Amino acid sequence: MHLQQPFNLKAVTTMNVDKRKTQVEVLAPAGSLDIMKAVVAAGADAIYLGGNMFGARAFANNFNDEELICAIEYAHLFGRKVYLTVNTLLKSREIENSLIEYLIPFYEAGLDAVIVQDMGVFNLIRKHFPDMDIHASTQMTQTGVYGSRLLKELGATRIVTSREMNLQEIKQLHERLDVEIESFVHGALCYCYSGQCLLSSFNGGRSGNRGRCAQPCRMPYDVYDNGEKINNRNNSYALSPKDMCALQILPDVIESGVYSLKIEGRMKNVTYAAMVTHIYRKYVDMYLEKGRKGFRVDKQDIDDLSDIYNRGAFTSGYYDSVKGKKMMSLGRPNHMGTECLKVVSNKAGRITFKALKNVNKGDVFEIDKEHSFESGADVAAGQTFVVNLPKKYPLYEGRIVNRMNNAKIKAYVADNYVGTTPKLHVDMKLIVRKNENISLTVMYDGIEKTCTGEIVTEAQNRPASEEELVKNLKKTGDTCFVVEDAEVQLDDGMFVPVGWIKELRRNVLEQLETHLKHGLVRTYNKPECAETDDKKEADDNNYQVRKAAYLHDIKQVKEAASVSGVESIYLDYKMFYMNDENSLKEAVKHCQSHEIYVYMFLPHILKAEKYDKFKCLCEKASDCGIDRFVCRNIEQIGFLGSDNWKKLSDKVHIITDSSIYIFNTFAKDELRRLCSNAGVILDRMTLPLELTDKEMKPVIGSDTELVVYGDVPLMVSEQCVRRTYGRCDGSWGSINITGPKGSSYTVESMCEFCYSVMNGEKLNLTKENPEESMNCVIRYEFDERAADDIQLVMTDGVCGGTTGHFHQAID
Repeated sequence: MHLQQPFNLKAVTTMNVDKRKTQVEVLAPAGSLDIMKAVVAAGADAIYLGGNMFGARAFANNFNDEELICAIEYAHLFGRKVYLTVNTLLKSREIENSLIEYLIPFYEAGLDAVIVQDMGVFNLIRKHFPDMDIHASTQMTQTGVYGSRLLKELGATRIVTSREMNLQEIKQLHERLDVEIESFVHGALCYCYSGQCLLSSFNGGRSGNRGRCAQPCRMPYDVYDNGEKINNRNNSYALSPKDMCALQILPDVIESGVYSLKIEGRMKNVTYAAMVTHIYRKYVDMYLEKGRKGFRVDKQDIDDLSDIYNRGAFTSGYYDSVKGKKMMSLGRPNHMGTECLKVVSNKAGRITFKALKNVNKGDVFEIDKEHSFESGADVAAGQTFVVNLPKKYPLYEGRIVNRMNNAKIKAYVADNYVGTTPKLHVDMKLIVRKNENISLTVMYDGIEKTCTGEIVTEAQNRPASEEELVKNLKKTGDTCFVVEDAEVQLDDGMFVPVGWIKELRRNVLEQLETHLKHGLVRTYNKPECAETDDKKEADDNNYQVRKAAYLHDIKQVKEAASVSGVESIYLDYKMFYMNDENSLKEAVKHCQSHEIYVYMFLPHILKAEKYDKFKCLCEKASDCGIDRFVCRNIEQIGFLGSDNWKKLSDKVHIITDSSIYIFNTFAKDELRRLCSNAGVILDRMTLPLELTDKEMKPVIGSDTELVVYGDVPLMVSEQCVRRTYGRCDGSWGSINITGPKGSSYTVESMCEFCYSVMNGEKLNLTKENPEESMNCVIRYEFDERAADDIQLVMTDGVCGGTTGHFHQAID
């Protein structure tokens, strides 16, 4: 195994934090206190972790309150930072009863930042903890400059980009917006845009937005194109991407403007977290010291990363990779290990293996999903060895066997990072003057701490020597301090007991340690106006049912406009590609003649590479008399408020879709503020699809709308199943997939903006009569595939479909 360092291990564990280069941050995950300490020893500049509430990895060990405070103090002792994940969506009762009280002790301990998804959490943290940094989570689906600028204006100090952004898009964000950028560089990739996945939630109630994803994307699926099955057991993991590793392109990532290099893995073990951190630390320092010209990645380090965890080799993710089959792990959804052994012969279970790589005692090799074996000795690459195993195992001649656990890497991490405390280099100055109090000063990173002791007198027998005093000052034992330089100012013939030096040294180092641990502590002061700005409307006895129809076919417009109570009609953006301008103008005029507002329903995703196409689309709408839009992400809100396109009027009206989450009233307040900053008029906000009818009560109002009928976008992905299986023809189309329990989904390719949407069973609340109890707009969504009776659906309702989470709460 290759463990050569660009600097020796001692240099890492004794590095002065003032000498640590901070142009780039290595951000490591930690699922426990022991892992947190190990990644600090391995060279992490910052650590992100979760507490016992509100984190997007609910099934990680996570930290209890005492451990979290300990982690903050430990990190600050060594000049590192701690970011707490508060990156789930919070229901009204949770945010009102728990959030601030939960955060206060960590804030007071000096927590460096919180990572946030929920707009309401964003709102409250800014009000209650104005001097604590807020990082906009990747769960907020940040894909460009416009949305990121709005979040910065709300108070975000850092944007955690969507994994789907490429290097050019990140560079543009960096050049056009002065904000810290954090991007993932290593670990698992989700198939769906983070924050836009409802598949786990609608499959079994475990919501990814609540940190409880059951990972249905890692399950096998049968794929059908026009009824023809196009995959088999060897390529059945249609939604499972490979892991990413950006090590080879690290200079490109850094030079694009990424400040914080994020390693995925809060649910991974200490070997993974510490070793991956160590390797990225090594190459970040190599780049910072030698630049691009001196940057060289040793193949063995890639092999070591593969040994730790990989899903079918690595991809550099969306930074520079072509999406499709090359980014997918179609044959296996979990750790694949590395090819290490070849079967030379199998004589009734007496198996001769040839080592393709160096084998270590304790390495684990996979036979099949249920069976493995462990090596009993070290074997050099190219050598053979014999193992006796049961005859039933399919270890035929020529078969390659993968190593799933590298014992040497595990031992290396255990020896060097687990239980290892980094060392801080300090200087000391001891002053010994006759008839004065002895004093000792410690100096570190511009900090000085001084302790005084007894009055010094002349020695009766053996006076102190400078050499002896220096020797005793440097005896720091098992503390985290190493005395680099010790200066002694000593009068001749003075009496200095060893006990004085020990006590002074202990006291002055304790003072320094306390200062480092607690130098960032704060006192929480409750703001005077911390309550929500949301005003709950009084019940209106004269309330009339208000309806909206979302259409995909221009032929549906007149029928929908004739339904009683319809006040808004939404035209899907694809209609503006599939119909001529005159037909669209006629449809708009027909609605306006019935005093019905017309909105364009925008794509699910907007990325920088599609700005021009998006601009043209919005201008098409404007040319047809439409200045109202349904936005599906924050990026679109920012774009519509800008002056980069030809508007019909000065102020653009918008409705936010369910993908811009309002789980609580504080989120509504924050979304209003964001839209005001963007310069758009917010007409309504669509209620989330993961709240029950009772959970909606605090949020519902005349400024909201509820989807009662239509397809549920279970996944919005930069990937495309059609492309993965070689069926992409550049035009809109769909493909069907079937899950292991018979669940069936349609994956639609949105080719104009190059993403896909997975839909499952149709949501149908039309027989629940929500309009009778909910003072909001009721939305019905019709697609071009189904021959719905629009009048019947919107008046009497129909049977079938799923009620989703209307009565079934998510975890």
